[in-house]
Amino acid sequence: MAPHGAFFKQYPVAPIITSRGCPFHCTFCGGHIISGRKIRQRSIKNVMSEIELLYRDYGVREIHIEDDNFTFRKDYVLEFCNHMRSKFPNLTWTCPNGVRIDTLDEEMVEAMRSSGCYALSIGIESGSDKILKLMKKSLNIQKIAEKIEMLKKFDIDINAFFIPGGDKL
Repeated sequence: MAPHGAFFKQYPVAPIITSRGCPFHCTFCGGHIISGRKIRQRSIKNVMSEIELLYRDYGVREIHIEDDNFTFRKDYVLEFCNHMRSKFPNLTWTCPNGVRIDTLDEEMVEAMRSSGCYALSIGIESGSDKILKLMKKSLNIQKIAEKIEMLKKFDIDINAFFIPGGDKL
């Protein structure tokens, strides 16, 4: 029923990909091998055309953005959110594949929430600053806590990814 199992607010659900690539150097990830280090984003017009097709022809009522780096460019996310609010006010959406929380700020999260986003998956990976540094995650525990509080402020449901045994990397 949904690409990631039972996690959805409305049905039917459709996954989309708006970008490829990852410039980050996390030691545990091979995403850059598959899609390269350069981020390449589809135009908002192209993405909205796909969502329109899914909505109109297939009755889709929720979009799952499966990108590795949907929130990489703030201006892209804000433009996406503006179009979602004006064209699809009853559609819900989420990013179950995960977003980097270091790319999020209040303006972006507020725009996401007001355009139908109700949940984000985030890659925390570890509860240890030492391990996060070894993973080259470019995060620390304090930054993670701040970003989680911000997401809670906007009533965004949070799913988190962890790597058990990450100290063995």
